[in-house]
Amino acid sequence: MLEDNSDIRLLYQSIEELASVLGQSQFETKTVSLIFVQMDLRYSVFEKVQTDFMKYLAHKNSDEIKYIDLIKIIENALPEDKELSINVINSIIIGFANNYYPILQSLVPEIQSSYGITINKNFNINSIDF
Repeated sequence: MLEDNSDIRLLYQSIEELASVLGQSQFETKTVSLIFVQMDLRYSVFEKVQTDFMKYLAHKNSDEIKYIDLIKIIENALPEDKELSINVINSIIIGFANNYYPILQSLVPEIQSSYGITINKNFNINSIDF
């Protein structure tokens, strides 16, 4: 069935299309696994983040969860030669909240609103051609 890289690419493309139909965007992660594929991260990195999130959350109430700790968990799981933007890290956190760890849902609105603050801070009306 999947005989070469173009077949795998077609499978990957179909998953991206389905995620888009489901509403996946920069602001809403429907499939966190797809983020790892898009960033060319191996399953072992996904597994490490998932396991470390589980260990971190095991004995925490929602008010004890720190956003910076989640960022560090993701960054520590990355290969040495890989760096992710804060937007991708946020997408990963939102994806884990939506798919695996509902306790993280309390952070999602704050993370999503930070996108608007970043966009607004960098917005310059004079740079738009009409």
